[in-house]
Amino acid sequence: MDQFCIVELKSAWRRRMRLLAAITAGVVAVALMAGAAVVATRAAAAPSKAPFSRQYGEALPSIPSWLGSYRAASAMGTTYAWCLQGGAAVPTSAGKTRSIRAAELSYAIERWSGSNFTGATKDETHAAISYLAHTYHDVSASKRKQYVSATRARIKKIAGSMWADARRYAGPYSATGKLTRNADADHLTLANVAIVARGTVQVPGIAITVTLTGPATFANGAKTITFTSESKARSFPNITITGPGTVGFKVAAGGLAATDITVWSGHDNVFGAAGSVQDMATISRVAVTSTGKLSIPSDSAVITTIASDIKRVGNSLEHVDEVSLNAPKRFAGAKVKLTAWLRYAGGSEPARRTVQSAAKIPGTPQGSVATTVTLNKNGNATWRPKVSTAILGGYYTWVISNEEALGGLLQESVTDYGIPAETKQAFMPRVATVAGQSTPDDARNVTISDDISGSGFAAGTPLVVRAQLYRHPDATEFPTDSAGIASPPAQAVAVGSPLVTNVTTNAAGSFATAVSVSVRQRAVDTPYTWVVSLDAVANQLPEGYVSNYAIPAESVVIPAFIPAQPSVSTVASGQVAKAGATIFDTFTVQRNGVDLQKYPLRVTSTLWHGIEEPVNNASIADQQGQVRRVSSKSIDPVSATADTVTLANQHPYTLPDDSSSAGGWWIYTYCYEGAGDWAPGSDVPVNDRINGYPGKCDDSVHAEETVPIPWELTITTAARPAQSEPGSIGDLIADRIEVAGGKPNSEVTVLVRVYEPVLAPPVPTDLSDATRPALAADPQAVTISLDGSGAGSAVTQGVRADRPGYYPWTEQLIDAAPGTAGIGVESRWGVAAELSFIKFEPQVTTQASHAIAREGALLSDQFEVTGMPTNETVTIRHTAWCTPSQPVESAQVPQSAREIATVTSEVTSDSEGRVPPLYSPSVTVPAGCRYVVWTETIAGGDRHQPWSSPFGRSSETTGIVSVTTSANPFAQVGTTTYDQAIVAGPAPAGSHLYFDYYAQVKGSDTANDTLLTTVGPVVVDGPGIYTSPTVDVGDAIGRGYFRERLYIPTPDGIIDTDDPPMIVGEPRVPGETTTIIDVSSRAADFAKVGKDLRDSVVVVAPTALPQGTYLRWQLWEQAGGADAARVEEGFAGDRLLATTAKVAVTRSGTFESPRIKARKEATVYWVEQLYIEGRAAPIASGDHRVASETTRVTQNPPAASTPGRPALPVTGMAQVATVLGFALILLGATFFLATRRWRH
Repeated sequence: MDQFCIVELKSAWRRRMRLLAAITAGVVAVALMAGAAVVATRAAAAPSKAPFSRQYGEALPSIPSWLGSYRAASAMGTTYAWCLQGGAAVPTSAGKTRSIRAAELSYAIERWSGSNFTGATKDETHAAISYLAHTYHDVSASKRKQYVSATRARIKKIAGSMWADARRYAGPYSATGKLTRNADADHLTLANVAIVARGTVQVPGIAITVTLTGPATFANGAKTITFTSESKARSFPNITITGPGTVGFKVAAGGLAATDITVWSGHDNVFGAAGSVQDMATISRVAVTSTGKLSIPSDSAVITTIASDIKRVGNSLEHVDEVSLNAPKRFAGAKVKLTAWLRYAGGSEPARRTVQSAAKIPGTPQGSVATTVTLNKNGNATWRPKVSTAILGGYYTWVISNEEALGGLLQESVTDYGIPAETKQAFMPRVATVAGQSTPDDARNVTISDDISGSGFAAGTPLVVRAQLYRHPDATEFPTDSAGIASPPAQAVAVGSPLVTNVTTNAAGSFATAVSVSVRQRAVDTPYTWVVSLDAVANQLPEGYVSNYAIPAESVVIPAFIPAQPSVSTVASGQVAKAGATIFDTFTVQRNGVDLQKYPLRVTSTLWHGIEEPVNNASIADQQGQVRRVSSKSIDPVSATADTVTLANQHPYTLPDDSSSAGGWWIYTYCYEGAGDWAPGSDVPVNDRINGYPGKCDDSVHAEETVPIPWELTITTAARPAQSEPGSIGDLIADRIEVAGGKPNSEVTVLVRVYEPVLAPPVPTDLSDATRPALAADPQAVTISLDGSGAGSAVTQGVRADRPGYYPWTEQLIDAAPGTAGIGVESRWGVAAELSFIKFEPQVTTQASHAIAREGALLSDQFEVTGMPTNETVTIRHTAWCTPSQPVESAQVPQSAREIATVTSEVTSDSEGRVPPLYSPSVTVPAGCRYVVWTETIAGGDRHQPWSSPFGRSSETTGIVSVTTSANPFAQVGTTTYDQAIVAGPAPAGSHLYFDYYAQVKGSDTANDTLLTTVGPVVVDGPGIYTSPTVDVGDAIGRGYFRERLYIPTPDGIIDTDDPPMIVGEPRVPGETTTIIDVSSRAADFAKVGKDLRDSVVVVAPTALPQGTYLRWQLWEQAGGADAARVEEGFAGDRLLATTAKVAVTRSGTFESPRIKARKEATVYWVEQLYIEGRAAPIASGDHRVASETTRVTQNPPAASTPGRPALPVTGMAQVATVLGFALILLGATFFLATRRWRH
């Protein structure tokens, strides 16, 4: 049978066809099993071995044949194929291909294969397609006519309807579309979107995809729309433009039927000679597209601006701009962001310059403002930006920018910099004034001027300048603020009327003028200051200008005119006078240019007497105590023309004869009258007095005008305790002071010093600050009140004597009534009456000979004696005490201490009262003594106190260190042993322990024992238990022992093993001995299930074992794999089956384990352990999975054990398994694993 096959490419249909094929195959299988006759008939028409099988259609029984589609071969790349050339055999392969023109049939197959034609089933639809294939494209050699006659009328009718549609919509195809811009310029229209057949017919039912590129979207905001075509083209009128650029479109449709079909040759693999073809046919699908594009340009707005005049508002400048934005009308309603940038250009008008962007605007930024405007219906908007700045004269210019809008359809732009209409000048008038003054002329007149200038005005501006000079009032301080004050004070005096000047600014906006006023010099410094004002000028100086009062640059000080004044100096005679002497005063007058003939000098001299020391340069009225006026005398007027006049021996006075009345101070003072404007009764104002000279009184006390008369006194002292009655340390020492000959009813102060004690009475010596010995206490200032006769006494505060010896005292007069002689004089050091004596207290500094020692060591005490009188002989008793714990320093010997021994030393002090370091006799450390403590005593004498040391001083304490050891008592050959040392006593941190291990040989001579090894050091950090590193005991059965060596560090922390150790252990100490034994074991290689298992252990010891020694066995099942990991106890996966009872062991011999019955096939092994009662750990222990301890339990064990295994391997030692033994272990593990699987 010829077949014509069309392929459906859709994956959903492909899946459905696979399902239907499976169902069909199932139905056919059922039919064959039932033996249906119709299946056999159809099978002849379509053999089951053909590569094509039916899909949809119906049988033609009369031929017999099949009208419908077949499953396509995989080589055809499609789903359905249709037969061509009716009556041909079904092909067995795809064969060759070629194309023929069949547009209508291709359309029909693509359009309706795999679906239902209108009103028809899928079988009828496929039958109709097959009918069209035979009707229009069958070859002459086929059975086309039979097909036509055998086809039902309904199929033919369906095929006729199909053919009518196919003739109308068959290809070739093309896609159409056209893009235009709408009248509003904001939207686009994509029109005439369709799939066209043969260039004219619009084909419905096609899935079309329309895609936009560039700045545009469909009305729903998408870039892609998919729809199914209808019989007329479709348009998209409201495509939104989102920005400038190129908008593109693409109309695409796929899966359209090609105009050609592919014909496949049949089983002969050739095409007919007459051009006919055999066998099957398939179709191809094509895709069509249509594209286009449209350019969308952007537009720009026009910005126009006019800046307003700059206004001064308060302390700032206000800048305003008028901005107009004009865009095309189609941008009506759009929102545009505007920014106004204000720039300062300085004093020159800026040149116009193009601005590339808002970020590159020239000038100095002065601020910016921004807003968003909405364009009106004409596309326009206005805005008035405003910026306030600090007051700064010069040119300001605006720059306006707008940001892009509508996605860039409206471009961003920025105006030029320096546009004249956008540039305004801010006037900043400034006024500067500088005052000046001339040198006074002979008439004492001074000219005060003011230079006034201004700038920052507009050129040609007329100005009215007013200047007023003020004299600052005498009673107030002139202001010091650099800015002056706002207005003149109420008392300020205006000098004349304001000076008014009219000026006009030049082309630069500046002016300059000057004014001046003449004033007369005064008797005081007088400040003058100018106040300058300018009348108001519109838009430049709207409020006018008035300068402050007292601006420094506007102020001058006219210095005072101080007239010449004579000067007078005086010197009193007899300044070291005595009672009964005559004193007088000498005057020296300096004229200093004063006309004394016109203004004679009239001087009055006054003599005063005081009994208190006067204060120089202070007034008589301000002196302490009572100052008595003795007499006054007027000196003859002085009218000489000489520059210097001396008046000698003026105002003489004779002092009283007695010292008590004459004692004190005699003081001269003077005064002279004023003359001219200062004459008594003058009415000239004080600040205007410049003729003559003022009067003067010098009533101050001056040394050269004073005659002092001194008082004299004597001081005697007595120290206590005196040498005849010495004191003890801790007593108070003091000094008694007697004063005579002082000023009656006055006070004197004596500085008393007590010095460090000396060992012997010193030789009296005069002191200076350079030679003064060290003080024993702070100096005391002792004040003594004198009676009417000038005598008095006092005792110093006591000073606690903290050391023995002779304490010297000195006294120094440091204060007394003024006029008292001898102040500062100090007594001699070392005077016998000025020595306080304290008995000596010997001090013994001791140091034990050893900080650390062992029992039985010889100890002594090193001692040094100080604090003795010179050449004193004493006996020292040294007592050694034993105490069980670290001693605590105390005054008494504790009850827990016991005396070891007492020894004595007799010594004599040298000239410095000391005994150099010596050693006491030695004592031996007894057993059981943990610490040895020394104490010392000295009996009292005439010049020294008794002394004894406290108990428990660290320097007097020796720590006794001992070491006891305990070695591991038993060890198995081939293993290790160790030693434990118990360190007692204060062993220093950082000490080292070494352990020497010896092999004990037969006989009693330890010299024959062999040193096998030394281990260590073990660092010792104090008392405690220290374990040695382990030592290999070797393979010999016998005994070994340890000897310990303890080394202590030097003060530098160094351990020197070349020096003898502090402690060495003795040989063959029982507790230091390890007994070395041998334990070996052997189990049977195989055992039968149900029989007993047991293990044999051989124990070899050099001596009988202690009571309580026993063996115990563990039986393990080797349940883990051959490569099981080693764990804390055995191997991972192995199981402990049993632990036996104890088997006593008291000697060497062979010991059997208790029997354990083997209940199943398995690989088991023994682990034996040898214990001594009381010890937690065994002294010997077997290992896990040892070959000699492994038994294979089986139903059929071999007759004999496997040869080659060692008889009794050493328990616990590593063994090298033989190849056969290793194989048995592996076999056992494998069998056990199999058993585990069977069980689970």
